[in-house]
Amino acid sequence: MAEKDCRFITNRGMSDSPSSAAGEIVYETLVLPVMAHFPEFATHLFEYDIEPGSIADDFMGTVLEADLVIADMTDLSYSGYFQLGVRHNSGRPMVLIADEALMLSSEPANFRIVRYPYETPAPSGEEKRATSELIEAIKDALADERRSSGLSLLKRQSPKQTRAQLASRLYEAAEAIRLLRLNSTSDAVLELESIAKDLEEVPEDKIAPALQETAIKFLKILSRLADQLATVRGARMLISGVISVVLGGAGFSAITAFGISLAFWEGKEAFLKAIEFLSKRKK
Repeated sequence: MAEKDCRFITNRGMSDSPSSAAGEIVYETLVLPVMAHFPEFATHLFEYDIEPGSIADDFMGTVLEADLVIADMTDLSYSGYFQLGVRHNSGRPMVLIADEALMLSSEPANFRIVRYPYETPAPSGEEKRATSELIEAIKDALADERRSSGLSLLKRQSPKQTRAQLASRLYEAAEAIRLLRLNSTSDAVLELESIAKDLEEVPEDKIAPALQETAIKFLKILSRLADQLATVRGARMLISGVISVVLGGAGFSAITAFGISLAFWEGKEAFLKAIEFLSKRKK
């Protein structure tokens, strides 16, 4: 009897277009046959709910708590990047797949993407190759014992613990941007490290307001990199996750983090307006 939960996340064809069944086809012809090799998992196709309040509930409950996430990057929406970014930062098992025909501007080495053939009939041997690679990728993900503290910011903890966690995430954000090796990011990296250090030195009686002030400083630094980061598919997932964890750690709601993340991918102008609005509303 299955004891664990696997969620397949896809935006592919989830619309009124003629290819509306595309996501379900990938689910039924690739994901389910592969997951048959992992009988301890019950596998489900993640379905988006547009009811009020569902973003926070589905995001927190489904994307984070699932024991395994398989995500199709083909036609992935901005909200999809946000969800996968937070999943990545949680340190829990996640496997990425994509149509062989999908052109990615960047495939960072630390994100293994299993390519699958969608055309019918598939080239000889490609279906077997994709199945085999996906099985191995899942085994690797499940064997990875890294369990970061990404979820801990969502739990109750002392101001000192929250400060330490948030500072740690800022250092990780700086390192993530550095590893992307984009032009003109060195100053931003140094600034992120600087605000993390400043946060660590804030007196205990001033931690609460400092958390949100630090988060807004972080967003303003990102705004200067928005144009560059938006051109790199791998960067989207990293930065979406960092935004959510930093804002969550600073006391902002999941809905706020979601909105800021989407504003980032709408472009620099929208992102700056969102930061301005957030600055006026912060406690």
